[in-house]
Amino acid sequence: MAMLNPRTLGVRVGIPILVAWVIAFLIPSWIAKAVVGVLTIAVLGLVAWAYRFATKSRDVASIVRGADSAEGRKEALDKLDADFKKDDTAAVFAKAQLLMQD
Repeated sequence: MAMLNPRTLGVRVGIPILVAWVIAFLIPSWIAKAVVGVLTIAVLGLVAWAYRFATKSRDVASIVRGADSAEGRKEALDKLDADFKKDDTAAVFAKAQLLMQD
């Protein structure tokens, strides 16, 4: 999550996007602006996906971290079933890890 700090992420992603837009406006064609616009939308979508994935993984890890006894594992399994979808990869691996400990 340290890589997804809004300030550092803004600098790492924002500056190259800004440079690309400046170059696109210096080129007199509309195609350059369209290409940079599509790339900007793609990068913002990727950043949003990465942030959501990291947040979800952090939540799963915090649930698993507290499961140190048999009761704790059962509570963690119940919480994983209630909070996450059945096809969520991080939750599936966490459930497998908790079930292997029993």
